Amino acid sequence: MPDVAATGLWYTRCPVPNALSIAIRRGLLDDEFAAEGIPVRSLAASSQPAAGQAHFAQSHAHLFRHGGNVPPLVAASMGADVRVIGLSWTDFYEPVLALPESGIRSVVDLRGRRLSVPRRTGDTVDFWRPTVLHGYARALATVGLGLDDVELVDLPIERSMIETPAQVDDHRAAHWDAQALFGQQRVEAVALLTGRVDAIFSHATLAAIVQGITGATAVVDVGASQDRAARVNNGIPLALTVTGDLLDAHPDVVARVLARVLEAAEWAREHRRAARAIVAEEVGLPVGLLDVAHGPDAVRQLDVDLAPARLDGLIAQTEWLARGGFLAGVVDVDALVDAAPLAAAREIRH
Repeated sequence: MPDVAATGLWYTRCPVPNALSIAIRRGLLDDEFAAEGIPVRSLAASSQPAAGQAHFAQSHAHLFRHGGNVPPLVAASMGADVRVIGLSWTDFYEPVLALPESGIRSVVDLRGRRLSVPRRTGDTVDFWRPTVLHGYARALATVGLGLDDVELVDLPIERSMIETPAQVDDHRAAHWDAQALFGQQRVEAVALLTGRVDAIFSHATLAAIVQGITGATAVVDVGASQDRAARVNNGIPLALTVTGDLLDAHPDVVARVLARVLEAAEWAREHRRAARAIVAEEVGLPVGLLDVAHGPDAVRQLDVDLAPARLDGLIAQTEWLARGGFLAGVVDVDALVDAAPLAAAREIRH
């Protein structure tokens, strides 16, 4: 296996609040390994054609990722050697949206109505389809309904979730910027506006954009449920992962990266205004809309751990994906999660 100094370390993150993004943007990872000459770069800066899809497939060597839990779970079910080394739990605005003239005012009104279920045809892992279905299922369950009580409208979408590149000359660049995110639910929004469907599921930044453009209103916000377990979906909990090649060969390096992530989360709690500016740019929104997408406590919710409640959420998500046929094989969460790097990172911090 090539030495880490030769291949470098790689990272990728979703456009959601997470401490890895803070560590990246503040240069903490660059500083950590500069003396050893180990380059630390974003997948968005890679010249490899398959690097973008590696964000979903976890197929790039020496890769850290912080983001939605569906891609690593699906990738693991397909044989990818990926390990979960931390989980974070951030508030998400996750509404089912309908136009005011639809007459849909509550979840009960969704019975018999047409709900959009997008199907991304150009991505290695279509995380959005199960996310939407899980969102509907959670919403309908609040009034004793299920997916069989609505009409699910398949909506093929050719555009890849990672089609628009960011500034590839920046080694810290993310795959998504505000421009890329702006059109992510374009096909779904058009289907809603043209009457092809009666409701769509959205979340966070995408929801703020879609509502602003279409005038749609929230029938229900699944992310506001008082039952934390009922919020579980792709974004809850968020998963911090690393590829097994790096963890097995260089556990000390993984622990050092994780220690910097913990440092970034602590900094965000103590520097709320500066942290909000970073998070807002990462999720593609003006700071004034950050509260809409993630609530007022987003930068206080970046802590990473493996607390039982978060692990339970990951297990529940894995079971839901398995029941829906979204996993290619059995995923053993106990084997997927490795607590050793977190323990080592905490030792470094103290």
